[in-house]
Parts: sequence; structure tokens; C-alpha cells
Amino acid sequence: MGYVLAVGVGLLASCDSKSAGSEREGVTKAAIAESPHASGSQGTATPDDTARPAIPPLPPLEAVERAWRCAECHEELYDEWSRSPHANAAKSELFAASLEHADEHDCNRCHAPLARRIDDPQTVAEGVTCEVCHRMQAATATPDGANFELVASPATKYGPLCDATYPYFHEADCLPFFSESKLCGSCHLLHYPTPSGNSLPVYTEYEEWLAGPHGKEGKQCQSCHMPGATKAIASGEKERKGVPHHDFVGGPKSLVGTGLQVSAVIQSDDQGLDVDVTLLNRGAGHALPGVHRQLVLEAKTLSPSRVVVDQARVVFERQFVDATGNPVPFFAASRLGREHRIGPRERREEHFDLTAPEAGSLSITLLRLAVAPALAQRLGVPPPVPQVVLQAEVPFGAPDASHRRRHLPKRIELKP
Repeated sequence: MGYVLAVGVGLLASCDSKSAGSEREGVTKAAIAESPHASGSQGTATPDDTARPAIPPLPPLEAVERAWRCAECHEELYDEWSRSPHANAAKSELFAASLEHADEHDCNRCHAPLARRIDDPQTVAEGVTCEVCHRMQAATATPDGANFELVASPATKYGPLCDATYPYFHEADCLPFFSESKLCGSCHLLHYPTPSGNSLPVYTEYEEWLAGPHGKEGKQCQSCHMPGATKAIASGEKERKGVPHHDFVGGPKSLVGTGLQVSAVIQSDDQGLDVDVTLLNRGAGHALPGVHRQLVLEAKTLSPSRVVVDQARVVFERQFVDATGNPVPFFAASRLGREHRIGPRERREEHFDLTAPEAGSLSITLLRLAVAPALAQRLGVPPPVPQVVLQAEVPFGAPDASHRRRHLPKRIELKP
């Protein structure tokens, strides 16, 4: 009888909500010297900035409201959005650190879309706020990113529901793309050019979805990231089915239960333990993990007193590197480095050969890091705090003459 370790991991886009107002130590222009698009701390562009086309000006938007005004009628949706990655898109610590070296106007196209449309820093700092999505009248997924159009007039707010009643504050209308993946793909698709003429695949969730089984089956991004629930869409309205959740990470159930399944088979040999791990991306429509993030699979043998006897790990990530092969942010990269991720419905096999004590236990842990440690160090932000997604422990006894251990072999199954 065996054990199988199973857990779901979705695209949990985590952004630190703290803004970085103070100057960071150890981060200089030289640290991002390979950047083909970086601007210095005084705003002086490097000669390679011409690699990316100039961003044309956009007409101003009229009467843009702060998110708290929307909360007066849409309180529950506002609460969901306020803890989402979209709400922190323009003020996370990692983003603030990146802006010290990247082209601010280029990044703001998706992280702070109102920056070029209004003169109101507080509203701009809300990132992908209510007015960004609900003033959208067109969206297309293209490799240059940020391909959407906002209406200048505040009279009508758009969304996926075509039978919404006319409220006192604004008109309401529906557009088909609000229920289609291309809405998400208008920002979650970006290929970044380098001076050599290459194009780096950076944000490719939309392409992975489109080419993968979910896209071919017509399962849209919103079905996982904005699942419908029965509730009132606004104050005074009756409850209705299919109201999209607005935290963009799957709502109360989270995407943890629908993404990555991990199974492990543990056996003994004359040296210790053989651990065979299978990872299956059964639920996510794109590869795991996302850009600049890491999933870390760790296996450790422990003595009865909890001393680590042996350990090994496998890191899953998409990494960008400079000309010398050092990890850097994508906007400073010369080429794609290590690419070890798990595509939609892809199965990966990993093996650990661990020395083991006479008796003890095996610990298997799946960790999620919001940013790769080397990248955090490069940008001068605090190292990420690992989030334990899955952890299981298997006891084993002393080996007999045939090297068999009590409790082994085993197959462990843990489902979310």
C-alpha cells in the first residue's frame, strides 16, 4: 500500500503591498549593467533604449473615480479586489525596486495604466483599479503587451453581465471579451526585445493557454481566476448566480486546490532511500510557476531527534540572465536562462537518492517563493519568505538483512 502526495498550485500572483519609499542599499546602475532598456536613477536612458519603440501619448480620461467610490455600491467586490495582485500592481516592493532600473513608462502600461491618462497620483497608485477594467472597450492579446482601449467618458461601465440594471451612478453595458481570455492576455502576454534583435518570452500565460488543452477546450482564464458565485452584484440588488470573484486568484477556494498534483513513491536501498516524485499540472491552463517566481520541491531525511541527515531539492522556474549568465530581471536580460517549469497537463518526474539514518523519517515539502532569491538580492529587496504549499512526513525503521525498512516501500496520497 503506498502513499501519494497530492496538492494543487495555481498561478498565485503575489505582490507585496508595501511601497518602497526609501533608497535601497547595494543596488547601482552597475548591478543592472546588462539592461538594454534600463534608465538610470536620474532618468538618463542608455543607448540601447532605442531597442523598444517609443510609447505614443494617449488622450486624458474624464472623471476617473477612486476605487472607494465604487465600494459605496460594490463593497464585496471592492474587498476582493483590494487584496488582489491587481490592487498592488503599482506599489509592490518588487515593482518599486524594478522601476529604479527599468523604463517607468513601459512598465506602467500594465502596472499603472492610468499614469498616462490622469493627473492624480493616488488613483494611479491603485494600479489595475476598477476604472481600468470597467472602462475597457477593446482588448487584444499581442506580444508587445498592454493592447487595450479605455473610453474617455465615464458615463458607462462595461462588464460581462448583459442584464445588469441601470444604476443611478452610471450606465452599465456588456462586451463579449469580458468573458474571454484575451481580456487577460492584453497584459499577460509580453515578449521583450533585446539589442541583439532577439525577443525574450516573458509573460506567456496567454500563449500557453491558447496552445494548450484549456484553450482548445474553450475553458477561459476567468473560469479559474474569476469563478462565479451567487451574491448581489451591488447594494440593493437581488442575489444572482455567476458574479465573478475579484481577487483574481480563485476566490475562497484558491487555486491551490486546482493546479499541481504531486505524488511520491518511497523505497529503501542499501544506501538509504529512493524517492520518486511525479508532478502533474492537472489544473492550470498555463505553465507553473509564473515569471520570476519559484516552486521548490525539497526532500529531507531526519533522525529521531529531528536532525537533518541528507537533503535535496529541485527548483522550478523561468530564469533570465545577462551576458555573463547571472540571473537578472527580464528587462535587464540578454537571453533566457534556465527554463524548468511544468506546462498545462504536463507530467514531470524527479528522483531523490538520500542517505538515511538507522531509523527516522522522510520529509517532503513543496514551497512557493514569490520571487527568486537571486533576483531579490539583485534588486535589493528582502529575500522571499517561502510559503509551504505541501508538507508530508513518512516514518521508516531500521533496515533488515535485505535492506528493507519497516513501513517501506510506501506510496502516500494527500489530496487538497
